[in-house]
Amino acid sequence: MNKRQKNKPSSDNEPNNNFLGLFKAAGCGICMGMADVVPGVSGGTVALVLGIYQRLVTAISKVDREFLGYIRRFEFAAAARHIDLAFLMSLAVGLATGFILTVLTISKLLESESARPFVQACFFGLILGAAWIVYQMIRSRETQNQLSWIATIVGFVIASAICWISPGNLQGDPALWYVFLCGVVAICAMILPGISGALILLLLGCYGYMVDAIKSVIHFENLATNLPVAIVFSSGCLIGLLGFSKILRRLLENKPAVTLSMLCGLMLGSLFKLWPYQTDLSPEAEEFKHKIFQPSWPTAIDGKFFAYLLTIVIAAAAIIILERIASRLNSRSA
Repeated sequence: MNKRQKNKPSSDNEPNNNFLGLFKAAGCGICMGMADVVPGVSGGTVALVLGIYQRLVTAISKVDREFLGYIRRFEFAAAARHIDLAFLMSLAVGLATGFILTVLTISKLLESESARPFVQACFFGLILGAAWIVYQMIRSRETQNQLSWIATIVGFVIASAICWISPGNLQGDPALWYVFLCGVVAICAMILPGISGALILLLLGCYGYMVDAIKSVIHFENLATNLPVAIVFSSGCLIGLLGFSKILRRLLENKPAVTLSMLCGLMLGSLFKLWPYQTDLSPEAEEFKHKIFQPSWPTAIDGKFFAYLLTIVIAAAAIIILERIASRLNSRSA
């Protein structure tokens, strides 16, 4: 393999590393950052529909021995080309911007008792829409239908069991080792096309806690407690990202339909967690991150019920329409 082939990013539909291409990468990063905070939309799905997913996974997976060899020999320009650094940096800046802005917004909405059910209904609809998108991806691939259905059922059972075993947020602050583990698992989901890392945090009972911790760090509040949490969580994300990107690339290349089917089942099973009607099992807890909720049936079919239902329908329709628009734009550009 010659030097030109070695340093060329391996993607079929990638933006050039000029100002326009890097600006597009930053814009994609903002959308991904916003999506990663919302438990229902995957940053990986956003990257997929915007046409940068393959390039992203390839760039991350190239943090390997060859990259470290360039660093040891002080060949920093070659190392940057090997991992497509300009693209990754532009994407990271946009991702951080979208992530911070959305965290500040979501935290306020979740703390409001009147707004929380509508937020959950919105998330519920987004997951339904995203699950439909993943289902269409599965249908478009030639695969054994029986195996795909089995994978979907397994994913649904796993997510449902987690929802009922852990009905809400954690009581008390979790240990740092658990925060690290959540970071490892959540970042793996964030780069998967279909399942949200925020959704995984929700299933693990750590979503409200992490949103509150990150918001406090952004506002420079109680740094002695929240900064170590943010650092440990970020370390887990980094390790999970570098390790899982290689496994993910192989799974999507060799078993794409089964992998996506499992993700679809996980998403559908997690809907219990986001049902707008939730019973507060810990009224004594003042902060949202320490509250425990359990899904319940509505006591009456009233105006609120239809408002929640309309929110679910609008959110599901919005994500499906956006995916179709992005797919058509990608087809035209290709």
